[in-house]
Amino acid sequence: MNRRVMKNLICKSVILLLFGFSSCHIMEEAEKTFSGLTLEEGKVYQVKGKTPDNGELTRYYENGNIRMLLRFENGEQILTINYYETGQKKSKVEKTDQGHNMTSWYKNGQKEEEILPGVVRKWYPNGQLKAEVRMNETKDYHGDMRKWCEKGTLLAHEVYENGNLAEKIK
Repeated sequence: MNRRVMKNLICKSVILLLFGFSSCHIMEEAEKTFSGLTLEEGKVYQVKGKTPDNGELTRYYENGNIRMLLRFENGEQILTINYYETGQKKSKVEKTDQGHNMTSWYKNGQKEEEILPGVVRKWYPNGQLKAEVRMNETKDYHGDMRKWCEKGTLLAHEVYENGNLAEKIK
């Protein structure tokens, strides 16, 4: 397999991983949306002139609402926002100095999940916090882990040290 074909496959794979496309039809749409770009050494470039891409790519639903917004800086993807067809945010991934922040929302607008450096939080559709877990740099549980029922009663509280259960409080 030559280098160009390999790069094209890698670019398509990255698109699939980033946006969760699962059908050939959607992949064909993605190829149209992202035509004119190539992935090289972890950076996105415009095919003509190989200039680092700075700016935004936007994809729309047939009803005119935004489906997806991608923002690039110096050829690196720094922001991805996916939307429901209604226009409500579905998910957001943002690159920061500390890593990547990811947030997702239910169709009703309530937060569903938030992944930040050092902490993961999940909510029920009614807005009640479901779970909160602290993690260290290696993504092992480290610190408090709490779980609540949908009505807000604390179900479990444990403390971890580098992935190992140190104390079961509840």
